[in-house]
Amino acid sequence: MKSIGKGLFILFLVAGVLLLLDLENREKGKKEALKIAVFKMTTRPSLDDTEDGVLEALTQRGYIDGIVTFQPVEETFVLMKQIKPNLKKVGTVWCTSETCSEACVLLARKKCAELGIELLEMSVENTTQILEAAMSLTARGVEALWVGGDNVVEAAIDQMINAAAKAKIPLIINNTNSVYGNTLFGLGAKYTQVGYLAGQMAADVLEGKPTSEIGVRNMVPLHLLVNPDALNNIRDKWELPGQ
Repeated sequence: MKSIGKGLFILFLVAGVLLLLDLENREKGKKEALKIAVFKMTTRPSLDDTEDGVLEALTQRGYIDGIVTFQPVEETFVLMKQIKPNLKKVGTVWCTSETCSEACVLLARKKCAELGIELLEMSVENTTQILEAAMSLTARGVEALWVGGDNVVEAAIDQMINAAAKAKIPLIINNTNSVYGNTLFGLGAKYTQVGYLAGQMAADVLEGKPTSEIGVRNMVPLHLLVNPDALNNIRDKWELPGQ
């Protein structure tokens, strides 16, 4: 970012909130900064959910446009309930230092309460604690494990898959990168489409469209990937729909 920050660019295309924050810090106080249009993609749940409200402040100053994406947590639990109508207890492992993970869990708690599902949680601080935490949940009788948007847990996703396999229950995830083993399905955002849409926004600015006419949009193009083979190692009945 140092070499980019020193250049005379009219547009930055930023993928992720950390790079966005770094760019804002480097451009702060520069007169040229007011002429820069910044595009970003993030998994934050809302415009004001970034550190110190930076995204909201940048939006108000009129030189940032982009896309906010967030894992389809509610849709995931609705789909779980459709596949297993008598589902009563789901377990999740999440890292307490992950802001996005916390946001996913908060949303999951609310949706589970609506659907009559008990959500059991185990918090971890690093990847070495994940397997033990997951096995603790399976010992408490959860019928499925779920992982939301958590970079720490996703980095050790095989530990979650192994815990699910040993307990003969499914793992449900909010991405489509690790749909194998006992992962029954992954429902996430189709980030290739998000990137394409962000590119279209950038092209509009380069062609002279005012940033005020574009703004920051919340877009979550859904991507579902199902693993029917997981049913071979799941003790309860989970009936996948025909389509």
